Formats: sequence, structure tokens, C-alpha cells
Amino acid sequence: MKKILLSIILLSVTLSTPFAQDTEAAPHWDYSLTTDIVVYPLPDFIPGESHYSKIVGYDLSAFRITGAADYVIPTPLGEHWLLSDAFVQIEPAVEFTAVSLKGIFSTTFQPVPFLEFQAGASIGTGWNFGSVNAFQSYNENTNKYENLTPFKNYYYELWGKGTFMFDTGALIPGDWTHVVMLAEYKLMYSGMTGLQKNQPFNWLTAPGQMNGLQYDTQFILAYQMPLVVYRAGAMFEFYGHYDGNDYGKYNESFNGEFTTAKISPFVQFKFNEKNTVTFITEFSTRRSFAEDHNSILEEMPLHHSGNEWFINFFGVSWTYNF
Repeated sequence: MKKILLSIILLSVTLSTPFAQDTEAAPHWDYSLTTDIVVYPLPDFIPGESHYSKIVGYDLSAFRITGAADYVIPTPLGEHWLLSDAFVQIEPAVEFTAVSLKGIFSTTFQPVPFLEFQAGASIGTGWNFGSVNAFQSYNENTNKYENLTPFKNYYYELWGKGTFMFDTGALIPGDWTHVVMLAEYKLMYSGMTGLQKNQPFNWLTAPGQMNGLQYDTQFILAYQMPLVVYRAGAMFEFYGHYDGNDYGKYNESFNGEFTTAKISPFVQFKFNEKNTVTFITEFSTRRSFAEDHNSILEEMPLHHSGNEWFINFFGVSWTYNF
């Protein structure tokens, strides 16, 4: 699972429908089911300054199934074409993986075709399955992660975000004139219930997380074609904590203000109005440390020394619109 599923979420939700889409005149429900499958290469752990880490094996594979029901309410703000298709979208969703269950609720307002605002919240619980450590808290006395209790501890998120979207086809008519662009800024507070202040936790096999206010900036640049190969492009993402003090005593050594950078080339196939498949590969940074170690579960007490680039995952996402 890991935090990389955020990349597939954005692509499967945002790119599965046309930019600046027309809305029906009356309120209506839209239903969709998205299945994501990812394979995680296992990069080497190399101490020292910034570098690239090669693949030495494969860690695990994961899946996620998300069912969404979108209630779309047209809210035209005027007769001008920029305002006539304004709408509000209310989206409850349920997300299931092999080690988690989460409920999601969001509301989106699109006043003009190229701008939208969203507020949302999610809450979920998890469990550990076999050798997959996905729901844990960190014990500073033993320097080890310990299992949390399903349906007693909960991971939650509260967010607000703004998204700017643009398609050059709106200015230059034609089937081959569509360069689509997206810029998004997200402000989010996330955390785990039942923990002490500044206590790290592991959610969905991503240890080193901490309760606190975070930012997530994403950009997409893609070319759209009137073919089955519908879009090809790349996503760029940068996220981290606003305040490194969220990490308490680990702030200075672990670098609580570390910014994760990601580059994700993708190709999207649109077979018909109901079926869209996206293939994506993600390159990412993570903290590099001065000390030798063999697992991300050992990194909390180590000393940050640079950035480590690596291939984070290979993924495929299939969205079916009912």
C-alpha cells in the first residue's frame, strides 16, 4: 500500500473524466469502481549523501478497491459559458485493501470549468497481515514498532484543496490540440488516534509518520489524443510537514520538515465511456541516513544525511463507470 497510492488516487479520479466536463441539467448520481494493483521494487539502503538506489529485489504487491457514489448538483452561476456548468459534487466512498478499511467523504465545488475547490475527511482502521506490517506505533524505549489494535486505533485525514485545470483544446479546436494541465494545492491534517504526543506510527507500510499539518502540491502535464491511448504525460508531487516540530525530539536528526518529491510518468487507455485503465511508474525521494540499516522500520532513531531517489512502484488502475 504505502503512501504511493495517493498518486493512483489522483490519476484515477482526475484523469478518468474529461477536463471541464459538461454536467447534466438535473441532479444525478454517478457510480464508479476503481481497482488499483501495484508492485513495489525493493531498493537498496545506501548510507550517505544524496544518491540513487538501485533495485535489489521486489518487496510486495498490493491492491486497493474503491467504490464511489458521486451526487452531482448543477449550480449554474449565470448564462455565460464559463458559469453555466458550475456544479457541486458530494462524494461518499469506501476504500478496501488487504490491510485496511477506510470511509471517505468529500464535497467539491466547481464554479468555472478550470477551477475547483474541495473539502473532505476520511477515517479508517487497519491490521497487520502475515509479514506485512501496516498498522503500528513506535516504542521509543525499544526503538521498535508495535502492532496497534484494529477498530480501536483509527487513522484520519481532514483536508481542503484547490485545483486549477486547463486544456489547450478550449482555445484551439481540434482532435489533436489537447494539452491538459493541472495544478493542485492541498492542506491536510492527518494522524492516528490513541497515541502520545510526537509518537511516530506506521500506516499502510509507511513508518515514520506523525500527527500534524501537512501540504501536498501536485502538477500534471499530459497530451490527450482521440485514440484508445487516450492520454500520456507525467505527474509531479511534493509533500511534507509544515512544522518539523511535529516530530518532537526526532525533528533535528530525522529532519521533520523533509519534502518528498515524486515524478510519475503515466499512460492512460480509454476503451469506452465506462472503462479507463492507467499505467503508472513512480520515481520518488526518501530520507537517506548516515548509518547503515536494512529496513525502513529501523530509521526513526537514525540521522538524516540527504535524499535517496528510487523507483517506488509500478502500478495499474482500472476505473469502471456505471
